[in-house]
Amino acid sequence: MRGNNNNIETLNTSALTILDFWYQHNSTTKNAGTFAARTSALNKFKSFLNSIGKTGLRFQDLNPNIVQQYYLYLSNDVTPRSTKTYMGYFKSVIKQVIKQQVIPTYPVDPFINIKIPTSKNKKAKALTVD
Repeated sequence: MRGNNNNIETLNTSALTILDFWYQHNSTTKNAGTFAARTSALNKFKSFLNSIGKTGLRFQDLNPNIVQQYYLYLSNDVTPRSTKTYMGYFKSVIKQVIKQQVIPTYPVDPFINIKIPTSKNKKAKALTVD
C-alpha cells in the first residue's frame, strides 16, 4: 500500500472508524447482489469487533495483529471461500480509504501476515437422469 507517509499526524488524530467508512462505502453500491455481499461482510466484521471489544476501531488502530485475529475469526466461523471473500472486501475498504485520501497510508501494511490460500476450482458435476 503506497501513498503519502508524510502526514502520519492525520492518521493519529482521525476519529473516523472503520465501520463508519464501511457503511458509507457500501451505500454507494448500486447492484443489489453486491450490496448484500458487502453488507454481509460488514456484519461479520462488526461481529468480530464486538467479540474483541473494539466496536469503535479507528483506522490508525488497525495493525497486522488485528487483521490476523479477524482472519482466524473468519477461518473458525465460515467456509474458506467466504473467508477469502470477506477478507477481500475488508482489504478493499482499507485500500479505498487510502485512495480517497481520507487517511494516509499505513507505515506497515496491516495485511502483511495474511496469506489466503487460493481456492481450487471445483468441476461442476452433471446430474444423473435419476
